Amino acid sequence: MSVRFSETLQRTRVALSAQPWHGKLEKATIIRDVNGRIHLFLEGYRPTDEERRLLDESLSREDALGPYWTRDIWVPTQKEEQPDRPLPAMWELIRKQRGPAPWETEAGRPTWYVLERHVAKQSWTERPAAQQPPWPMDQVGQGRAPAVVACFSFKGGVGRTTVTAATGLVLARHGHRVALVDLDLEAPGLALLFLGPKDDHTGVIDYLVEKPVQGKNWVMRESVHVLTDSVLLGDEGVPLRLVPVGSVDADYLEKLARVDLQSLTGASLNGILSGLLRELDATVPGGLDFILLDARAGFHELGGLALCELAHAAIVLGIHSAQGWAGLREVVRRAAKPEQEEGLPVVLVHAMAPPIGQPGEEIERKGFLEQAYDLFSECYYREGEVPDLNDPDQPHVPLVLPWQLELRGNLLLSVESQGVEQVKSLVRRLTDGPCLALAERLCVLLGRSLRREARE
Repeated sequence: MSVRFSETLQRTRVALSAQPWHGKLEKATIIRDVNGRIHLFLEGYRPTDEERRLLDESLSREDALGPYWTRDIWVPTQKEEQPDRPLPAMWELIRKQRGPAPWETEAGRPTWYVLERHVAKQSWTERPAAQQPPWPMDQVGQGRAPAVVACFSFKGGVGRTTVTAATGLVLARHGHRVALVDLDLEAPGLALLFLGPKDDHTGVIDYLVEKPVQGKNWVMRESVHVLTDSVLLGDEGVPLRLVPVGSVDADYLEKLARVDLQSLTGASLNGILSGLLRELDATVPGGLDFILLDARAGFHELGGLALCELAHAAIVLGIHSAQGWAGLREVVRRAAKPEQEEGLPVVLVHAMAPPIGQPGEEIERKGFLEQAYDLFSECYYREGEVPDLNDPDQPHVPLVLPWQLELRGNLLLSVESQGVEQVKSLVRRLTDGPCLALAERLCVLLGRSLRREARE
């Protein structure tokens, strides 16, 4: 049977470890390129030509790497390590970007490293230690900066955008200064939800395309919509900010194609979006309290960036299905942030749950809780810190969001499109019950009260 991608790292290790001289190596780096093919970077010992040939033959066999072997064996010499030589730049890049291997180093063996070369999915695959929000968590805890919250679901169609909007409305109605940012570039929805079918507006996609070219000439303020209608916000609420994706017009797909390619052209999506969030915060006198990111479902680049790099907390929606749990496993694993002292604060939502009283409702809710407990125990909680199943303050205990027919379909919160009474009815459904409890739990996670207190 031919080798598979998932087997290449281990097969490389086995083949190299079988060489009589491998114990003389200090370090061995396995480099897997954008096609999954293997290169080797060896340090501490320079194999002879015959030793190289035998290693090459071993890796070329079909029961080793076969077509996945590039035949590249790089061994820096003292001459190549001299500063005036061009090759040391590549050696230094390898040493800087490589991560630890997925196995422990045995006594008397070289230290193993793996360097994965990606053109996409970096937010999901790169080492989390390098991923930091646009401002530190301690500033959020001290109330000196807004909390960036990623609203994420592995599966689409489970109500993520509706939950994002509802959470923002609850917080704004209780005095928090909130901005909603639509990061679902492939299927935008927030603008239509609040603004109705307006055609001409700029947003996130325009910032991502224009900012690298225009710099200071392109400002965030022009894309921020300030919602002030008391029908949405109540008598005690404060204005709610909305940053849409932008107009889905004849040029939209061309813009989207350029965003997809930014990681190949030297631009950093993290850096650009961090700048967007900083500019957005600066548009509000005194600063924002919360920025809610409506992230793309699935293992999408922007969804991973929002969850793994930009967020200080996350609202994660899941459904009780085999497909849903399979995807949530990696999401929870990434949220655990094992390289840090604490994981990303998470509010888990059991989305599209059966309404109370419906046949099978109790069985599904119990099954969701137990599945979540097993998943968080395996992938999120630290060793020795696994809580009880029914501890209500733990992230594995889901907030249950029952399926509601009234909140499905063409949901609009635009008074101009729907009329005052219809919007009032929708807002009442969105801001009471489960979404009110969700906002309360989010505030507790971030050390805040639901009723906003004055920021220092």
